[in-house]
Amino acid sequence: MSIYKDKKTGNWVVTLRYKDLDGIIKRRAKRGFTTKREAKDWKDDFLSSITHVGAKEMEMTIEEFYKVYQSDISNIIRANTLQTKEIIVSRHILPYFRNKVFSNITTPEIIRWQNEILGKNFKNTYARTINNQLVAIFNHAEKYYDLGKNPMKKTTAIGNKNSNSIDFWTKDEFDQFIQVVDEEVDYIHFTILFYTGIRIGELIAIRLKNINFEKGHIEIRESAQYVGGQYIFSKTKTTKSGSNPNKCKPI
Repeated sequence: MSIYKDKKTGNWVVTLRYKDLDGIIKRRAKRGFTTKREAKDWKDDFLSSITHVGAKEMEMTIEEFYKVYQSDISNIIRANTLQTKEIIVSRHILPYFRNKVFSNITTPEIIRWQNEILGKNFKNTYARTINNQLVAIFNHAEKYYDLGKNPMKKTTAIGNKNSNSIDFWTKDEFDQFIQVVDEEVDYIHFTILFYTGIRIGELIAIRLKNINFEKGHIEIRESAQYVGGQYIFSKTKTTKSGSNPNKCKPI
């Protein structure tokens, strides 16, 4: 294991070897720390997570396990999805459960938390999204880290996964709006969004080669997310999640 300063960037780097839960020796490197203390703290937290997770009775707090959960899923979900999870967990889950031992959280405690969320009068879909984040954490612990009892399984999901109403513009409303858009680029962007129904991230990721002017199609292959001061491009959602990864929209 070593902690050293990268001469090119000026940031600190951690490299280490460790045994995973199956006893397999692995290597891990982490870059970008501004101070040696930050690097050392990350190293200590990482080794602590490897040591403590996996026991039949998980004696770590939910905040500690969430760091493990983050690390596990960080490379398999989109950056903006991970960012959304972090916001929801930090605002609506950790303030209530932060210091509670993970394996000791009971169904009645979760029900009280659900009632607290419902008392904030969020939209039904947002309340369901918050609830789903806690479900995902407990399911991950049960599936991969031998959590003995999953208290979420005895609860009823709050909120609603479907919005009661959809707010959209009519053609007349859009025509009224587009008349006052002076910038040509903005005019094109708003028109494509309205008439194709694509997402903003998909629009940003469109390249000239994706536009077929003869057939009047735009091929959607990627989506862009603005994370950490830069755009990250990734493939669109798969057919399993409900979207075609190579869909074409008429123009």
